[in-house]
Amino acid sequence: MAIRFPTSRPARPTHLDRATGHVIRRYERERPGELGHVDIKKPGSIPDGGGHKVPGRQAGRKTRRNVGYSYPHTAVDDRSRPACSEIHADEKKETAVAFRQRARAFFTDAGTTVERVLADNGSCYRSRDWHHSLAAAGITHERTRPHRPRTNGKVERFNRTLLDEWACAGSYRSDIERREAFPGRLHSCSHHRGHTALAGTPRKPRPQPDGPEQPARPGGAHSRIRLAAAEAAFAAAGAEGSAIFLATEWWV
Repeated sequence: MAIRFPTSRPARPTHLDRATGHVIRRYERERPGELGHVDIKKPGSIPDGGGHKVPGRQAGRKTRRNVGYSYPHTAVDDRSRPACSEIHADEKKETAVAFRQRARAFFTDAGTTVERVLADNGSCYRSRDWHHSLAAAGITHERTRPHRPRTNGKVERFNRTLLDEWACAGSYRSDIERREAFPGRLHSCSHHRGHTALAGTPRKPRPQPDGPEQPARPGGAHSRIRLAAAEAAFAAAGAEGSAIFLATEWWV
């Protein structure tokens, strides 16, 4: 594992954590698949007609009650940084286990073998079902220290980017409209948006089996097929279904 510690020079604002002001200590695994980060976010759903950004804060208070939440489940590879993310209706252990299985297939198709998974101490990640599913796949399960989300910082930072640039970025008039914007933002984060930890580049290249590392390319046919299947599943399940929307970014 390669660890980059800050030097003795004065830290620039980009070297500081936005919330605490502490100098960020970055680490990076040596090969793709050596460590995967998983997490669940919980943004509030948007009522029909829009939240407070559309009719105004006063009118928005009347429609925001009992609208529930969306639960984006996300997995990020520590080295190469592609993201697999799905929006679900809950954070139950059954949902988390099913997502892990699909995320593993996603990384396998991208040429990455997952060896270890780092998760927080949420109830679904402490369940026996989650532990047994990882053990059956030959994957080592690691958990963060309690109340230390920065240990899982790569996926936590990805979640914050999604919140800032997707969930809270537009004046959406419904939750469905926000979900429809999800695949585009996920693609942008995985392929075009620069990352401070990567010196402003969008992503890390991954090694090819027959040559040096080459930049990964967005997967054309795989992405179209998977997105079409997701749209069909969403139309069939509706808002009451567990798998509300699926959006994965493929690297081939």
